[in-house]
Amino acid sequence: MIEYPFTNDMRTDTLHESLKTSAEYFKDGINGNDKSNQNVSNTMKIYFGLDVGKVNTDFVLNNEYNAVIAEAVKKFQFPYPRTSTALKEQKEEHLQMAPMRDLVKLLYFKYVANIGREDVDVSVSPEQFKDYMLANPKYATGEKDIHDVFNDIQNGESSFSYENNVTVVGGENGRMPRYMFAIVSKLPWIKEVVTKNKKSLALDFSEAKNDAKFWDLINYNEYWHPNDEKKFNEQKADYIDYLQIGQTNESTNTFKGGRNIIYYGAPGTGKSYRVSEEIKHDYIADYSSKQGSPDVFRATLHPEYSYSDFVGQLLPKVEQERVTYEFTPGVFTSALKHAISYPIRPTFLILEEMSRANVAAVFGDIFQLLDRDEDGRSEYTINNGLIAQNAILSDADGATDPNSCSVYLPENLFIVGTVNTSDQNVFAMDTAFKRRFTWEYVSPKVDEASFENNPDIEISSDMTVSWYKLYTTLNDFITRDLGLTEDKQIGPYFIKFGHSQMNPGKLVKDKLLQYLWEDVDVVARRMNGGARSLFDSKIASFADLYDSFGQKTVFSNKFIEKLKGSASNDSLDEGDDADGSERAED
Repeated sequence: MIEYPFTNDMRTDTLHESLKTSAEYFKDGINGNDKSNQNVSNTMKIYFGLDVGKVNTDFVLNNEYNAVIAEAVKKFQFPYPRTSTALKEQKEEHLQMAPMRDLVKLLYFKYVANIGREDVDVSVSPEQFKDYMLANPKYATGEKDIHDVFNDIQNGESSFSYENNVTVVGGENGRMPRYMFAIVSKLPWIKEVVTKNKKSLALDFSEAKNDAKFWDLINYNEYWHPNDEKKFNEQKADYIDYLQIGQTNESTNTFKGGRNIIYYGAPGTGKSYRVSEEIKHDYIADYSSKQGSPDVFRATLHPEYSYSDFVGQLLPKVEQERVTYEFTPGVFTSALKHAISYPIRPTFLILEEMSRANVAAVFGDIFQLLDRDEDGRSEYTINNGLIAQNAILSDADGATDPNSCSVYLPENLFIVGTVNTSDQNVFAMDTAFKRRFTWEYVSPKVDEASFENNPDIEISSDMTVSWYKLYTTLNDFITRDLGLTEDKQIGPYFIKFGHSQMNPGKLVKDKLLQYLWEDVDVVARRMNGGARSLFDSKIASFADLYDSFGQKTVFSNKFIEKLKGSASNDSLDEGDDADGSERAED
């Protein structure tokens, strides 16, 4: 049975007053015998970390209520040591949840997912908070995270039940979720939305985006863990210490460590996915490539992509039949402005398919900024009036000559690129450009046991193999037998089968065969004096290849032998000849 004990003394309607009364109570040690003050102070102690000699107490005494409330919203969790019995039960149920913190993240996700759509409700109601989170055992025990909850709400899915060993303790009408909802509403960037006399909460991003406490909360993903070797009172003291606001210093006002990095590998290795996952895991816990983020800027380069596209350009604007010209910033200038405006957050400029454009021309004078010091700031600067005026100078600096203003990459700006090794011959990168990036190789190899993008592929009427066996055998054959370089290999996600309604064999036919024919077999024939070894000698044209695939064996005997040798667990006709000659004539 999952239980969420919560106090009777949480006076959310007068929360600031309760915090101040408690801070005064703890100011010089516990004084006075007022029973009411004792009860309120004990409540503020376990939920807001107020106690004798504690940092949070000093913050409240200085009227910095928002900082203490934000810290409590960020860190309040289950399990937590309100009582020894409750702590024991919560541990036995494997609870791990921070409901108030996740409520704020949920509001942020709804805001990001619906930017620019005024007709969409971006608020969260108390019922949604209770039903989709607190009454959801999968969320309570960590089987679902806040991203899953967001998707459930977006899709209107509510498959769990209150009867599924969940009790929302706290009196009639769900006092506990109501109190938590009220505490979150006290944050300065949370606004109440009233519809038909019912209150919901929404994020006021115009207030939140400039507040370090908001970004700290959004990016926080830690938990306090009970220490079983300590007595309950000691564990409780540890938890109260955990609730304290961290000591701030100058280094916390700027995120440091920005760098230039390129992920490279064969097509279909999941380079873009790798970028998104590392951003989420290491820097922005709430990041989702589908929903986007104000901190992440993406562009896909192509042969016609230019410096003007990258930095920005003057474009005409018509107002009242009068044509004027205004600077429209490109993705680099927009990312740079964001990074400088919000130095406490990492900012990412993601450039997909970098080798498909002339990157030396795209970067132009920005090339000079790519050398960075150990904090991530440019070692050298450039003077560029357009960039300076639109990304560096604030309104207060408007009188400054923009041409005299230095442009630099700040410590919190990451430039992340992806490169398909098969495209490197489109626009070659010179060594000077390459050495200013860290290059991380994304291997086509995956763990077969956990690989899910792996349907069975019918490559002929009498032979079926898994996608894993097919693509790994192809890669080995391309380098070992055809003598081609690794840039001709394919990755495990060259074809994504997951949500397609098309037959897997048809997907291979439509997405892979042309690549193998034009980019692999043609090159191999040139290298081998016209000899063909990937496809059967009877395949004279791509039309033959396309029409025969799935019906007849289109691959060479040598490749089929190698595929059979690596596919002993797949469905193969034992009566077929090893050399595949009968199939070719079928």
